[in-house]
Amino acid sequence: MEENTTSMKRNQSKKNNTFKYLLICSIGLLCILVICVLGVFGLKDKQIGQTQTKDSVDLGNYSYKKVNNFNIVETESWGDVPINYLLVMLKENSTREELEKILPEFQGNIVGEFEFVNLYQVEIPAATEEGLNVYIEEFNNNEIVEDVTPDIPLEIDEIEGKPCSVMGDFYTVGTSSIPYDVIGLEKAWQYIRASGVKLNKVHVGVVDQALDKNSKEIGGKVKIKGLESTDELVSASSSGYNHGTEVAHIIGGDWGNYGVVGIAGGLEEKLEISVANTFTSDDEYTQIATLDPKDPAHINYYGTNYSVKAFNDIYRQIESGAKVINMSFGTDPDHTSEGISNIYKKFLKRMEVEHPEVVFVASAGNHNKEITSNNRTVGGIKAPNLITAGALDKNGDKAKFSNYTNGGGEVTLSTVGVDVPVAIDKNGELVTNSGTSFSAPQVAAAAALLKSINPKLSAMDVKRILVESADTEISNPNVSERIKQVDEKIGGKVLRIDKAILQVLSELPEDQRPENISKDFLEKIGSIQVFAEPVKNDPLSFEIDAIIHAVRKEGTEITVDLNGDGTLGGSSVRNIDKSTTLEWGFSFPAKDKSAQLLFTRKDSQACSRLVLSPDNNFEGIYKGNLNVVLPNYSVVTQKDVNIEIAVIIDEENNVEISFAKQGSLDFGIQGMEMSSTYDTNSKSSGIVDESGNFTTEGTYTSTSTTHPPAGYENLIPPEYKAQLTQTVNGNVEAEGSIKEDRLEGTMSFSGEGGSATGDFQAEKEE
Repeated sequence: MEENTTSMKRNQSKKNNTFKYLLICSIGLLCILVICVLGVFGLKDKQIGQTQTKDSVDLGNYSYKKVNNFNIVETESWGDVPINYLLVMLKENSTREELEKILPEFQGNIVGEFEFVNLYQVEIPAATEEGLNVYIEEFNNNEIVEDVTPDIPLEIDEIEGKPCSVMGDFYTVGTSSIPYDVIGLEKAWQYIRASGVKLNKVHVGVVDQALDKNSKEIGGKVKIKGLESTDELVSASSSGYNHGTEVAHIIGGDWGNYGVVGIAGGLEEKLEISVANTFTSDDEYTQIATLDPKDPAHINYYGTNYSVKAFNDIYRQIESGAKVINMSFGTDPDHTSEGISNIYKKFLKRMEVEHPEVVFVASAGNHNKEITSNNRTVGGIKAPNLITAGALDKNGDKAKFSNYTNGGGEVTLSTVGVDVPVAIDKNGELVTNSGTSFSAPQVAAAAALLKSINPKLSAMDVKRILVESADTEISNPNVSERIKQVDEKIGGKVLRIDKAILQVLSELPEDQRPENISKDFLEKIGSIQVFAEPVKNDPLSFEIDAIIHAVRKEGTEITVDLNGDGTLGGSSVRNIDKSTTLEWGFSFPAKDKSAQLLFTRKDSQACSRLVLSPDNNFEGIYKGNLNVVLPNYSVVTQKDVNIEIAVIIDEENNVEISFAKQGSLDFGIQGMEMSSTYDTNSKSSGIVDESGNFTTEGTYTSTSTTHPPAGYENLIPPEYKAQLTQTVNGNVEAEGSIKEDRLEGTMSFSGEGGSATGDFQAEKEE
């Protein structure tokens, strides 16, 4: 009996020891299994936007009413929206029935429903943005409403071509474009070209310093020269181009070179600029050492000269045929004789009678002083054929140096005269300058454009059009966040060349006036919009659309010029006779290529540049398999594990691998069958480079529970019960690459129980 009892105790002890050994082994083994099997790409579908299969998902009722294009209204706050629809989201505990009860007071009705989020599409009788705002406010004030919004339009991820600009790349740096943005230069040339108006020859005379013949802005299609050989410099000043050359650049700098843009330079062969050297000094400027050399009011830009020579040079310009005379010089208001002023007054009056076609443009001066008709020559004199230009700063205020008037003299209008682009230096950098000297040539160039469109305009007509079309305020967002009134002391007006062009076109004789010169029509004729959209699942290909909003009855030609690698699918020359959208395909031979396409319409010379490169955005969901070969433990029933994987890459090429897996494992020790259930989660992240390569790093946490074999449940010692459930932590690293929508790579796992690696492949989903 004792022997039997002892034998039973020995057997029980042996069984307990066996279980202890089994449990210890299983716990150690389980840690490795957790790493190898649990901590992999077992991503639950709910983390990639699809909670379950379609058959098992129930989001409640959902429906909507299609938007009618007739109800689309352009709004300031939301763009083009259906004005008669609102999306009303109710609070969590509110119901459709409650919404239906309040809708009669809004004269509304439910036309769409998304029960899952308590959202309703409500039709209302609004017809304007103001009316829509009233409905939004009233709905928001109701206690059952959580939020309300118009139906906001979506945008396709397209690449838009950049419209060709009159101004070159230099004007995109910092605030360099502000002077020309303010006067509407870009629009002005759009209107000129789109109108198809015949342009006539015009001659501008510049009375200033000698012309530097080494200027890169000279020698293009615009004819820029000294009036005589003595009006030209043999060699440039070491400090850069001189004052007279910079003034000529503003008026007619060459559009065809890598440099500044002359405002009237687009006239090309139709424009002639002659420069008369009225100053004896070739220096760029003479600084007055006792004053601030950075203040334009304290710089003498002209060297030394006297009024009589300037008067003589004005005569020379007129006799040479110049119809616009730029005079960026004058006298100090504190040192001007009334006699000098009277000479110019008499001259201007005689010119008005005998040569009314000649326009004179003068600078107001940089002394920050009040000018009258008697203390500043030539500027400041009130005369129908003289325009005096003041200067604004880039915020639209009076430039601190600009002379002004309180009514005794005249500052006709102003332009931005601070940091005006005037040249490109020997290092290829943009040079700017400040002063009313650089406001005057902006006005002179505008006068030249008007005279080219209608050479019969008198000086009085030119002045009238420029003043009538000028703005009294600056609202350009590049200049100021608020609308700013132009100071009355500097004319109360800012030059607007674009509006002046529209006005001079409207005043042409009927037999010379182009067909349809409305602002809207000219802007449509003067533009071509180009968009490119990547072809789905083909990173080397694009679909291109060119939208032509208007065409004259004679039609036009659209051409495509390709610079770079790739193949254009379709003809590079298309003839059209109506507004339309043209389509092309485009494909690259490889991912490391790029191309620029220039789309041009012949009638208005409007063009758009489209820069393309293969789509290196790998956004999408990739699904496939990870194969992990487990370490060679005899107790493991499975020797390898094949697991479904999923990888998410967002639009910025961020890659994220999330683990969320539940399952079970079977294994055996000394002929005993055991099982374990597990629950693991983790996240690793990284980024895909332009070549499609990526690495990710992250961590995981896994919890597992070992289930003893049948018959051993009640034999577990208390000290081991807590060890049946284990939590392990580890690190996850992956590296791989993407090629043509196929993702492949390796993943490594390391943690408290050991390490393992696996290979994976995945395909991008449609």
